[in-house]
Amino acid sequence: MVKNKKGGSGHKKMASKDAKQNQNRNRKVRLAHEGEMYAKVTIMYGGANCEVLCNDKVTRLMIIRKKFTGRRRRDNNIRENTIVLVGPREYEIVSNKKKPKVDLLEVYNNDEVDELVMKKQLNDCIIPQDKLKESEDNNPFDITYDEDDETTNKIIDEKINKGIKNNKEETEEIKETEFDWDDI
Repeated sequence: MVKNKKGGSGHKKMASKDAKQNQNRNRKVRLAHEGEMYAKVTIMYGGANCEVLCNDKVTRLMIIRKKFTGRRRRDNNIRENTIVLVGPREYEIVSNKKKPKVDLLEVYNNDEVDELVMKKQLNDCIIPQDKLKESEDNNPFDITYDEDDETTNKIIDEKINKGIKNNKEETEEIKETEFDWDDI
Protein backbone atom coordinates (compact mmCIF):
# COMPACT_ATOMS: atom_id res chain seq x y z
CA MET A 1 0.00 0.00 0.00
CA VAL A 2 1.05 3.55 -0.65
CA LYS A 3 1.49 5.75 2.40
CA ASN A 4 -1.16 8.46 2.71
CA LYS A 5 0.93 11.63 2.97
CA LYS A 6 -1.78 14.09 1.96
CA GLY A 7 -4.44 13.33 4.55
CA GLY A 8 -8.07 12.31 4.49
CA SER A 9 -9.76 15.41 3.11
CA GLY A 10 -8.18 15.47 -0.35
CA HIS A 11 -10.58 12.91 -1.79
CA LYS A 12 -13.65 15.00 -1.02
CA LYS A 13 -12.66 17.76 -3.41
CA MET A 14 -12.14 15.36 -6.27
CA ALA A 15 -15.39 13.51 -5.76
CA SER A 16 -17.68 16.51 -5.42
CA LYS A 17 -16.87 17.92 -8.88
CA ASP A 18 -18.43 15.08 -10.81
CA ALA A 19 -20.82 13.66 -8.22
CA LYS A 20 -23.19 16.63 -8.17
CA GLN A 21 -25.96 16.37 -10.73
CA ASN A 22 -28.28 19.07 -11.91
CA GLN A 23 -31.70 17.56 -11.32
CA ASN A 24 -33.54 20.63 -12.62
CA ARG A 25 -31.78 20.77 -15.93
CA ASN A 26 -34.04 22.47 -18.43
CA ARG A 27 -32.27 23.27 -21.63
CA LYS A 28 -33.50 24.42 -24.99
CA VAL A 29 -33.76 21.85 -27.73
CA ARG A 30 -31.06 22.40 -30.31
CA LEU A 31 -32.61 22.36 -33.77
CA ALA A 32 -30.76 21.50 -36.96
CA HIS A 33 -29.26 24.40 -38.88
CA GLU A 34 -27.71 24.44 -42.33
CA GLY A 35 -25.21 21.60 -42.68
CA GLU A 36 -26.72 19.56 -39.82
CA MET A 37 -29.23 16.72 -39.83
CA TYR A 38 -31.07 14.42 -37.46
CA ALA A 39 -30.20 10.74 -37.31
CA LYS A 40 -31.07 7.53 -35.47
CA VAL A 41 -28.36 5.18 -34.23
CA THR A 42 -28.85 1.75 -35.81
CA ILE A 43 -25.66 -0.19 -35.00
CA MET A 44 -22.99 0.38 -32.34
CA TYR A 45 -19.64 -0.79 -33.70
CA GLY A 46 -17.58 -0.13 -30.59
CA GLY A 47 -15.02 2.46 -29.74
CA ALA A 48 -16.15 5.80 -31.09
CA ASN A 49 -17.94 4.48 -34.17
CA CYS A 50 -21.55 3.66 -34.93
CA GLU A 51 -23.87 3.50 -37.89
CA VAL A 52 -26.71 6.01 -38.17
CA LEU A 53 -29.73 6.37 -40.41
CA CYS A 54 -30.00 10.04 -41.31
CA ASN A 55 -33.10 12.11 -42.02
CA ASP A 56 -32.50 11.77 -45.77
CA LYS A 57 -32.70 7.92 -45.48
CA VAL A 58 -28.95 7.40 -46.04
CA THR A 59 -26.85 5.29 -43.66
CA ARG A 60 -23.61 6.91 -42.56
CA LEU A 61 -20.74 6.18 -40.18
CA MET A 62 -20.92 8.42 -37.11
CA ILE A 63 -17.76 9.35 -35.23
CA ILE A 64 -18.37 10.06 -31.54
CA ARG A 65 -16.25 13.05 -30.59
CA LYS A 66 -14.17 13.20 -27.41
CA LYS A 67 -16.63 15.71 -25.96
CA PHE A 68 -19.22 12.89 -25.63
CA THR A 69 -16.97 10.24 -24.04
CA GLY A 70 -15.57 9.54 -20.59
CA ARG A 71 -16.85 11.54 -17.63
CA ARG A 72 -18.72 13.94 -19.90
CA ARG A 73 -20.99 11.11 -21.05
CA ARG A 74 -23.39 11.11 -18.10
CA ASP A 75 -26.37 12.82 -19.75
CA ASN A 76 -25.78 11.63 -23.28
CA ASN A 77 -25.53 7.85 -23.37
CA ILE A 78 -25.64 6.64 -26.93
CA ARG A 79 -27.45 3.37 -27.61
CA GLU A 80 -29.38 1.88 -30.50
CA ASN A 81 -32.49 3.89 -31.49
CA THR A 82 -31.09 7.05 -29.90
CA ILE A 83 -31.89 10.26 -31.80
CA VAL A 84 -28.83 12.45 -32.42
CA LEU A 85 -27.85 15.56 -34.34
CA VAL A 86 -24.96 15.02 -36.74
CA GLY A 87 -22.86 17.16 -39.02
CA PRO A 88 -21.53 15.71 -42.28
CA ARG A 89 -17.84 15.99 -43.06
CA GLU A 90 -17.91 18.14 -46.17
CA TYR A 91 -14.14 18.45 -46.31
CA GLU A 92 -13.55 14.71 -46.57
CA ILE A 93 -13.26 12.91 -49.88
CA VAL A 94 -15.33 9.72 -49.80
CA SER A 95 -14.88 6.71 -52.07
CA ASN A 96 -17.92 4.89 -53.43
CA LYS A 97 -17.13 1.74 -51.43
CA LYS A 98 -17.18 3.45 -48.02
CA LYS A 99 -19.93 5.11 -46.08
CA PRO A 100 -19.71 8.88 -45.66
CA LYS A 101 -18.69 10.00 -42.17
CA VAL A 102 -20.56 12.36 -39.87
CA ASP A 103 -19.64 13.85 -36.50
CA LEU A 104 -21.85 13.75 -33.41
CA LEU A 105 -23.10 17.21 -32.41
CA GLU A 106 -25.96 16.58 -29.94
CA VAL A 107 -27.69 13.68 -28.17
CA TYR A 108 -31.43 14.06 -27.49
CA ASN A 109 -33.23 12.58 -24.48
CA ASN A 110 -36.84 11.30 -24.56
CA ASP A 111 -38.44 14.65 -23.71
CA GLU A 112 -36.50 16.42 -26.44
CA VAL A 113 -37.44 13.72 -28.97
CA ASP A 114 -41.11 14.28 -28.08
CA GLU A 115 -40.65 17.98 -28.74
CA LEU A 116 -38.96 17.30 -32.10
CA VAL A 117 -41.82 14.98 -33.08
CA MET A 118 -44.35 17.68 -32.17
CA LYS A 119 -42.44 20.23 -34.27
CA LYS A 120 -42.36 17.68 -37.14
CA GLN A 121 -38.60 17.95 -37.54
CA LEU A 122 -38.03 14.19 -37.81
CA ASN A 123 -38.68 11.95 -40.78
CA ASP A 124 -40.93 8.89 -40.24
CA CYS A 125 -38.04 6.46 -40.75
CA ILE A 126 -36.13 8.03 -37.85
CA ILE A 127 -38.87 8.32 -35.23
CA PRO A 128 -38.55 5.51 -32.65
CA GLN A 129 -41.34 2.91 -32.78
CA ASP A 130 -42.76 3.78 -29.35
CA LYS A 131 -43.00 7.48 -30.27
CA LEU A 132 -44.52 6.61 -33.65
CA LYS A 133 -47.26 4.53 -31.99
CA GLU A 134 -48.00 7.31 -29.50
CA SER A 135 -48.41 9.86 -32.28
CA GLU A 136 -50.80 7.51 -34.13
CA ASP A 137 -52.78 6.79 -30.94
CA ASN A 138 -53.35 10.46 -30.19
CA ASN A 139 -56.44 10.51 -32.42
CA PRO A 140 -58.20 7.15 -31.90
CA PHE A 141 -61.55 8.40 -33.27
CA ASP A 142 -60.24 9.41 -36.66
CA ILE A 143 -62.25 7.25 -39.06
CA THR A 144 -61.04 7.42 -42.61
CA TYR A 145 -62.54 5.48 -45.46
CA ASP A 146 -62.56 5.72 -49.22
CA GLU A 147 -65.05 8.11 -50.73
CA ASP A 148 -65.28 5.86 -53.79
CA ASP A 149 -66.79 2.95 -51.89
CA GLU A 150 -70.34 4.27 -51.34
CA THR A 151 -71.72 0.97 -50.01
CA THR A 152 -69.21 0.95 -47.17
CA ASN A 153 -70.10 4.53 -46.34
CA LYS A 154 -73.82 3.69 -46.21
CA ILE A 155 -73.24 0.65 -43.97
CA ILE A 156 -71.12 2.68 -41.56
CA ASP A 157 -73.69 5.49 -41.45
CA GLU A 158 -76.52 3.00 -40.79
CA LYS A 159 -74.59 1.40 -37.89
CA ILE A 160 -73.91 4.80 -36.38
CA ASN A 161 -77.57 5.82 -36.66
CA LYS A 162 -78.75 2.50 -35.14
CA GLY A 163 -76.40 3.03 -32.21
CA ILE A 164 -77.81 6.50 -31.63
CA LYS A 165 -81.43 5.24 -31.81
CA ASN A 166 -80.71 2.35 -29.42
CA ASN A 167 -79.09 4.73 -26.97
CA LYS A 168 -82.14 7.06 -27.07
CA GLU A 169 -84.53 4.14 -26.43
CA GLU A 170 -82.50 2.99 -23.40
CA THR A 171 -82.53 6.46 -21.86
CA GLU A 172 -86.32 6.72 -22.40
CA GLU A 173 -86.84 3.35 -20.63
CA ILE A 174 -84.78 4.52 -17.69
CA LYS A 175 -86.80 7.76 -17.42
CA GLU A 176 -90.11 5.82 -17.46
CA THR A 177 -89.14 3.59 -14.53
CA GLU A 178 -89.11 5.96 -11.61
CA PHE A 179 -89.13 4.62 -8.09
CA ASP A 180 -90.06 6.08 -4.79
CA TRP A 181 -87.08 6.94 -2.62
CA ASP A 182 -89.25 6.90 0.51
CA ASP A 183 -89.73 3.15 0.21
CA ILE A 184 -86.02 2.50 0.58
